[in-house]
Amino acid sequence: MQVEHSDTYKLNLKSLSEGDHTFDYLIEQDFFDSLHSPLLLGGEVDVQVDLNKAGGTHTLVLNLEGVVDVPCDRCLEPVEVDLESEREIVVKFGAEYLDEGEDIVIVPEREGVIDLRQYIYEEIMLALPLQRLHAEEACDPEMLERFARLSVDELRVPEDQSDRDEEGIDHRWAALKKLRDQ
Repeated sequence: MQVEHSDTYKLNLKSLSEGDHTFDYLIEQDFFDSLHSPLLLGGEVDVQVDLNKAGGTHTLVLNLEGVVDVPCDRCLEPVEVDLESEREIVVKFGAEYLDEGEDIVIVPEREGVIDLRQYIYEEIMLALPLQRLHAEEACDPEMLERFARLSVDELRVPEDQSDRDEEGIDHRWAALKKLRDQ
């Protein structure tokens, strides 16, 4: 997902002195709105960026802590999820921008600026639990009932539309069965 650009999250690495620096950001609704993502509805996340500049290498450690609102996997209503994460990114200067994979980024030396928005977004997404659920009693009962009814209807296959023959073999696999029996 591409995020909209804003100067708020840009760090001018060339203007920093050697040593340690700390930058604090509060991620609020405007950040989530700019993402246009149906997976992140809102929230409040504190981001602390600890940066160490040593020579031409900048080591950034992003610490995220807060809550985000995401759709419940069961009923699709918003559910608040706690978030805590840490990520290290090594930034170096080069001829042109290059994201070398997981944690190494090359930024053009003539610009010397890195935009942290995409990295913050990615880290929020990676920090989310695999299952994002309300307690079952907190889920929307109407949606749960619709889902249960739909699931049962999908499982019913009219006998005249079955994909299986008299022996119970799915006709799509019959050719493979013939090969095996040869």
